[in-house]
Amino acid sequence: METEGSRSESGRGESGRNRVNLPPVALVRNTGFLMSKVSQLAREGFERALEPMGLQARHYGVLVVLVGEGPHAQRDLGEKLAIDRTTMVGLVDELEGLGLVERRRDPEDRRRYDLALTDAGKRTISEAEAVATRVQDAVLGPLDNAERRLLHEMLTSVLRNLDDDARFWEASR
Repeated sequence: METEGSRSESGRGESGRNRVNLPPVALVRNTGFLMSKVSQLAREGFERALEPMGLQARHYGVLVVLVGEGPHAQRDLGEKLAIDRTTMVGLVDELEGLGLVERRRDPEDRRRYDLALTDAGKRTISEAEAVATRVQDAVLGPLDNAERRLLHEMLTSVLRNLDDDARFWEASR
């Protein structure tokens, strides 16, 4: 934890590492706020780690689904990832520009494009998955393997519940 005077002018602690200040106690009591803060910091770290590869976290999501599930219709993939059509078009344009994904016109429906990884995309996602593991290990560093599995199970349960629970959607209005 950062103490008074342990931060240099560069914004880093004496060890040279970035420091995270805990939010005020009133916020730390709120589990939702803590989940949001951990998510924010993890995403920032992941984005920084992907940057040398020319990727962003949103690129990673598309590539992971394509490597794990194979080619997808662009529209279906956007729906699966909850990405609106306009954003998805731009995202695929970026991935295509990087040579990682190619659009293939569906022979049965000329209005539809299927997305597939290129060989470069397959190599890149392999590297990006190693980066994701490294960042995840850093974020979850204080937890042992059993705690990591439990956290994963609990977050999965919460996410499933939010997807199905009309009370959540009512409360969020």
